[in-house]
Amino acid sequence: MKTLPFNPLLLIPCVLLSVLLAMLLTGSGQDPQWLAPTDAPPMSNANARPLAMPELAEQRLALIWQQPLFSPSRQGDPAGERAADTGLAGLSLSGVVLDGAAQWALLREGSRSLKLKVGASLDNGWQLQALTPRQATFVHQGQTRQLSLPTLRLPPPDAASGPKLPAPSVVHTDAPQEAEPPVTAP
Repeated sequence: MKTLPFNPLLLIPCVLLSVLLAMLLTGSGQDPQWLAPTDAPPMSNANARPLAMPELAEQRLALIWQQPLFSPSRQGDPAGERAADTGLAGLSLSGVVLDGAAQWALLREGSRSLKLKVGASLDNGWQLQALTPRQATFVHQGQTRQLSLPTLRLPPPDAASGPKLPAPSVVHTDAPQEAEPPVTAP
């Protein structure tokens, strides 16, 4: 029987691994080592006012309206897809900006886009009285009309985009089985 030669260099990793295994089995290193406490900022007071949002320039807000984030083409919705409210003769609400003191209604009349501040009036005399995140309220000669943002729906998914299942394999168990020819002894 042939013996393998002794190599002292292999003894060092074996000893180190044995020590590491013994440390793990005894539970060494299982206590968490917490960092030293630092001076944390004081907790906010429940009565404290929230920080004001930074004011954006009117040009940047208008750019956001013209290039919607969730439209694949980054173009505004075509006017034909929006349901126009019949109360203001073809005028439809296409967006609302409520940014601190800046409150605008973004309107469409055909292919023309309008931006109207609260308190301002249209050419036909209708005054924008109030805005909510989904509605604009107009008043004119004692009449009140509201334009609402339409709820757009996503198009139905393509048939090709759905998951494909493999075709099932066909196994016929009711097919007649052929009889084996009898084996004759020679």
